[in-house]
Amino acid sequence: MKETGVVVNIKGALATVKVKRPAASKGCCHFDTTKDEFLEAYNNCNAAVNDTVSVESEVETEKRQAFIKFGLFIAAFMIGLVGGYYVAGLFNAANLNGLFSIAAALLAIVITHIVYKRLNGEAKRIPVINEIVYNT
Repeated sequence: MKETGVVVNIKGALATVKVKRPAASKGCCHFDTTKDEFLEAYNNCNAAVNDTVSVESEVETEKRQAFIKFGLFIAAFMIGLVGGYYVAGLFNAANLNGLFSIAAALLAIVITHIVYKRLNGEAKRIPVINEIVYNT
């Protein structure tokens, strides 16, 4: 998602950018329905304070990753249910099919969560200043 904003502060490789975003409530009146928000972004273009810049964030990538994670959890849950049903059959515990299924499904979700977290990490995704629109 690309946004345009003004650089208000620079700290090393990071810049604080003020962007205008829609307010939470969109009224029917003729008032300004935007609010100022501040983003921390990598300053790859060496922008200076008061420069108007274009900032690109990874919102679409994060949405796609959340969808994939949700799909993985659902798949793990279903595999756990089916696997638990068959494990109960191996132990000749037909009256405990449900218990085995739920326990295996929860175990599959926990294992999937641990593996997913290890592979992707919990790193903070920071937007990037990709161009200077206007120099001051």
